[in-house]
Amino acid sequence: MRYALSLGIALLAASWAQAQCERGPLFPRLRARLHPQPWVPTILSCPSAIILPVANVEPAKTYDYVTLVGTVRWPEDRPEPPVKIANNGARPMPGFGFVLINDLVIEPATRGVKNVIVWLRPDVDDRTKSFPLDKVKPEIRDTGPLPTVYTIGLKDGNFEPRVLTARAGDQLRFFNNSAAVINVNYSSDIESFSILLPILGEKKLYKALEPQRVPIRFTDDIHTWMEGKVRVFDHPYFAITDKDGKFEIKDAPVGKWRVVYQHESGYHQGKAGSLGFPIEVQNGNAISVLGDIPLELATPPKW
Repeated sequence: MRYALSLGIALLAASWAQAQCERGPLFPRLRARLHPQPWVPTILSCPSAIILPVANVEPAKTYDYVTLVGTVRWPEDRPEPPVKIANNGARPMPGFGFVLINDLVIEPATRGVKNVIVWLRPDVDDRTKSFPLDKVKPEIRDTGPLPTVYTIGLKDGNFEPRVLTARAGDQLRFFNNSAAVINVNYSSDIESFSILLPILGEKKLYKALEPQRVPIRFTDDIHTWMEGKVRVFDHPYFAITDKDGKFEIKDAPVGKWRVVYQHESGYHQGKAGSLGFPIEVQNGNAISVLGDIPLELATPPKW
């Protein structure tokens, strides 16, 4: 009995001591007077801190090579020229009456001009300077162009395509898919010929295309309204406008360049435009918009 009473008192005393540790000392003010303690700043703690997730913000992406896009339009303040019609004359092409000459093609809805050649050149006045090959995108420069064989046929009494862009190493083939015999008169810096092509006849160049400073002209001496041009480049930064006047030049390197616009009737803004217009290709976006260009021909052809 005495042992049990002692054990009970001991357990009660332990329980009371534990409670004081959790609640704090008994008579805190009296204890503070009897046993003063150095002042310690009170630190408030939150029982359960809320940690917000930090967003993984990636740095803005930059591009060393971008796609250039733009549009060439017929000026709003100039009326569209009348349609030119070729009378087949003494040697009509079977199946054709009057032929529409497609040297200037303007889309009525958008006023876009088709077959305008657009390309980049160095930002210098020296016309002989070529595009620096060390600025060409390595993947393109190292593999080189894949040679393409372009076929020029006939459609509605005209060469089709009438205007063509190509790169050095490409090939050219003429194919007579019309119902009449035609003549192809072709002359470049490295190869020239004048040949009759029968129906379904073809003529392929002996040599691959090489770049030259002016477009290569081809004509039909029988049907004198039929002609066309091909421009050959030694770099990949060129394009030709579609029926809506739109063009796209891919993988253009950042830096300062000049952009040239050439229609078969002349350069945009004449002789001064042959040197191109300064642009700066920046690396902020994957696509750089060159905007709308109203085609201004210094000496408009006589339509």
